[in-house]
Amino acid sequence: MKNTDYLLPALAAVAVAILFPIYWIGQMPMGIGMEGADMVAGLFINISTLDLSDVLFLVLGLLTMYVYFKLIHLLNDQLNYSSLNIVIWIIIALNAIFTGTLVLDLYASTMSADTLASNEGYLVGSAMTIAAGSMILFGILDIILGIALLRAAVPVPSVLKIFAVIAIIQGVFEVSLFLSFMTLFIFPLAMIILAAAFMRNPDSIEVV
Repeated sequence: MKNTDYLLPALAAVAVAILFPIYWIGQMPMGIGMEGADMVAGLFINISTLDLSDVLFLVLGLLTMYVYFKLIHLLNDQLNYSSLNIVIWIIIALNAIFTGTLVLDLYASTMSADTLASNEGYLVGSAMTIAAGSMILFGILDIILGIALLRAAVPVPSVLKIFAVIAIIQGVFEVSLFLSFMTLFIFPLAMIILAAAFMRNPDSIEVV
């Protein structure tokens, strides 16, 4: 098997690494990083409008799911390691659910101005609950993924061990919630490391 077999997922991982901070930095004026009434108002504006940022959010979700899907293939094809399949499938499913929060935007776009105003609390509350719950679950899964890779019963390439350590650190940030903003920096790094793992020659011999 040639490393070019994983060229597309490598490119997808790089794209996620670039687009992820662009999207979330773009959301900061809309409520991310704010507190109290300003944050609620920002989130409400975000939910109640459909724009290019929603398209970018959808693209990010789809690309991320694709990258993790190909990670399953990488572990199975190159390492004959399937013990993490369920964990990664859950990560993919959780990404699908999180990306599916776009339904709130679509739902809001069908409301009249009066109905939209009266449902502000419901929409914002639902978005915040889903975001916080998803972040904690992502954190738990990332920690499990990282620890399992480091303790795998098969030889794991150094690049995937680095990814495992980053996944654990990322998971700790996510579970803490108040440090979750650090994923803005560490998740792109994890994607770059995964891109390197995808492009690694599986026939190469590592000297440790």
